[in-house]
Order: sequence, then structure tokens, then C-alpha cells
Amino acid sequence: MKKVRDIKPLKPKYQRTLNRVEGNDSQGETMLSTSLTINEQLLRNVFTECSDIVYRSIDVQSCVNLLVVYIDGLVDAKHLEETILKPLVFQGLPKNQTVTDLVGFLQKQVMPLGDTKIVYTLQDVVQNALKGEVLFLVDGQAQVLVGSIKGWSKRSVDEPQTEQVIRGPREGFIETLRVNTSLIRRKIRSSKLKVESYTVGRYTQTDVAILYIEGVATDLVF
Repeated sequence: MKKVRDIKPLKPKYQRTLNRVEGNDSQGETMLSTSLTINEQLLRNVFTECSDIVYRSIDVQSCVNLLVVYIDGLVDAKHLEETILKPLVFQGLPKNQTVTDLVGFLQKQVMPLGDTKIVYTLQDVVQNALKGEVLFLVDGQAQVLVGSIKGWSKRSVDEPQTEQVIRGPREGFIETLRVNTSLIRRKIRSSKLKVESYTVGRYTQTDVAILYIEGVATDLVF
């Protein structure tokens, strides 16, 4: 049975923001809100029907909300969990560190050796997510920390022996579903690429993903 997640409709002014992110509006870029709820709602509406987008909500010292967003299959989730999220949850912040500059603390202390940057517009947030970066959103701050914690498949993605090509990338699908969807994500960096997940088979309970580009694939297929 398909997993269904309710998404609240956007207010008119936020719908205009969504139109600009998706290229349906000729106006300029949209600055992020200081409200984590609004920023999360905008992201969820941009990535509607994208089951490979991961949202992790974390309470830091029970006084500030942190939202971590990334595309499953493009990020080293184990490294993210062990080196960043667990220390924040179980150890909290240093005594001399205030929660008002949590983004700066993450950039300078938690990820000092990583490739990080801070972005301020919704368009930049979406584009970096599609590139396989990790997004750190903090409630009360109109900025997002972007970190590079990329991770790939356990088994190398080789050229299929039965479908060899002379030109183009020499990559083939393997047995892991999320690795296969990430291969397509790496080639098509668009929020219009949808990944709908289903579970089929009464006994096998096999995970299946249907991928399509919104606005290109006909609705009659679904």
C-alpha cells in the first residue's frame, strides 16, 4: 500500500514563493523565513511525492529546533548520525555556546573540516539539496547551513555486461533500490523528478519506486 503523507496547502503568498522556486514566476529570489515551520512547509511542497527526501527533526538542549534535510542515497547517513547528530543530541552545546548562533557553531566546530557554506534563499536551498548536500535549518534563523557529507553505494556501480555502450556514462543499476534512485537523482537535478514509493506483494513485501518528471509524464499513467 502506498504511504500517504498529508501536506497542508500553502497560503497565497507562500504559493507565489513556491512558483518562483519551480521556475513558474519571473520574479527574483526568495529569502528564507526565520520560522522553521514555514521553511519546512515550503520544502515539503517543493519536494511533494519525493519519498527519497529525508527530514530529521532534532531538539538541541530542549530549547531550539533543528531540521536536517537530505536525499537518501546521496549522503553518508552513518557518518552524519555518528559524528554530527548524536553528539548534538546526547552532549548538547558547550557551556560558552549560545543557541542563537547554532548555525555558526555547526559550521566552525562540528564540521570544521567539511565543505560547508551558508545560504539565504529558498532557491539555493533546493539546488544544494538536489546536488546531494545536507541542509541544517534552525528555528529563528533565516539561513541554512549546507554541508557536504556525500556517500555512495557499498558495491561499485559498474557498466552492465549485457548493455555495453561506446559513449555516455558506464553505470548500471544494482540490487539496492535507494542506490538506483540516487543514480537517477545525480543525473536529473530537478525538484520535478518525483519518486513515489510503494510496497507490493502479499508475502514478499517488495519495495518499489516509480520515478517520473512532473509535467512531462502523463497523468493517465497514474
